[in-house]
Formats: sequence, C-alpha cells, structure tokens
Amino acid sequence: MVFKNFRLLVNDEDITKRDIKKICKQGLSYVKDYGIQWYKVNKTFEEDRFLWLCCEYINPKIYNKNILDGDTNTELKNPRKPTQAELKEQLFVCYDTATHKLYLNDYKKKGFVTHYLSETLQKDVKIEKFRADAQDFQDTMNGVHHLHFNLTNTFGNVLCNSPFDKIMDIFEVEDHPSYISVEFNYHDKPSTQVLDKVALYEKWQRSDNFKKITVIGSDANNLVHNYDFIGIVKNIRISVKRENDGRFDPEVVKSEFLKKIR
Repeated sequence: MVFKNFRLLVNDEDITKRDIKKICKQGLSYVKDYGIQWYKVNKTFEEDRFLWLCCEYINPKIYNKNILDGDTNTELKNPRKPTQAELKEQLFVCYDTATHKLYLNDYKKKGFVTHYLSETLQKDVKIEKFRADAQDFQDTMNGVHHLHFNLTNTFGNVLCNSPFDKIMDIFEVEDHPSYISVEFNYHDKPSTQVLDKVALYEKWQRSDNFKKITVIGSDANNLVHNYDFIGIVKNIRISVKRENDGRFDPEVVKSEFLKKIR
C-alpha cells in the first residue's frame, strides 16, 4: 500500500490540535450526501500527534436483483435491499501535527477528505501538492507568504551570538530546549526578497542547525504552492496483506504506517 503526502490548510493555516479534536468529537460517522458514494468514517487522535481516519465506502447504486452462488453455480435472489450497501472499499488518511503533512493512500479521494473536514470544521479547507524541486519553486513563485523552520539545539547553535543563542537571550530562557520552531507570515504583502534566499535555505537544510524548512508562495495566478526543504518523500510504502475478505485490517495498516513516519 502506498501513501502520498500533501499540504493541509485550514483557513490558509496549518490545522490546529483544537480543530483535530473537534473532528474526532463532532465529525459524522456516516456520510451519504457527497457524490454518489456512501462513507463510514472512524476517527482517532493517536499519541496526541496523528489524526487518523479510516474510511469505508461504496457506490450503493451498483445493485443486482440476483447474485451468483459460487458453490452451486446458480443464481439466487439478492438478500440485500437496494437501500442497503456493503462498504467494501477502504481509504486511509493521516495528518502528522509534528511535520504538518497529510497522507492519503488514494489521492483521488482528496475531494471527499476536503469536503468532510470543511463540513465538520465549518472552515475553508485545501489539500495541495508539495513542489519537489527548489529551482522549479523559485522560478514559478512571485512571492512568499509563509516561512517555517526549526532551529535545533546543536553545538553550533548554542555558541555565543548564534541564532539559537540570541532567541534564548530574548526570552531569557536558561535551559535550552531541543529545538525552537520559528515562523514568518507575510499576509498583507508577499515577500519577494525571501525568494532570493532559496539557495540559502537549501544550505541551511544541509546543516545540522536548521530542520523542517517549509516555504509557501503564490504564482502569477495567485495559486498557492508549497516547498519543503526537508526533501519531499512522494511515496511511503507499507507492506500489508489483505484479509480473507479482500480488505485490509485497519489496525494493521495504522500500526505499520505510523511506524514509518514517527
């Protein structure tokens, strides 16, 4: 099974843990008003870090009055009513609050995920692709709206006058944390100067002092794009086997996937 990762934005910001808890508490367990398919949604917040959605779905309009009995090779009347449906298909969704990445095992279902989260939160929700090439990002963007990175507690960062040390001085923190999360937002006027520093950000990422550098910008058509200097992992593959009924055990999928991204 293969998962792809995306950027999840709620009102143009990263989703909050408060939003996630609302999804788990108030999100519908059954959805029949989106498209032609019916959905059952199981929601959990794992380890106070991962939003995990296990969705089962099917198109209920696919119905035959008769069924084939494989033992006798005879046709029988379908005991299932047209108003009933077997939720045979599966969709797995995970959001990691530590890395701000959304994972889907079926990208074609991002429309449903967007609808479900938007209806639950009553907010604008977007699911966007990451750009995986720094030069492509730099050539396409007109300006940058958001910059996020972590300053790590390394030997170089605790030296006098290092960025880490200066921030510690500002807030008069005596015990150095393992990292400091820094975020810049350019809401009113996109910053074009930041684009000139793409090469610098790449140099940062190769060092031990800066981690999880993410830039969000817009192009000439005001379309939003994301670039993650941590090095985009387009596919995360897990090895899971189907059960006798042809479906995956949701608990096994969750366990194996979380092992990969912890």
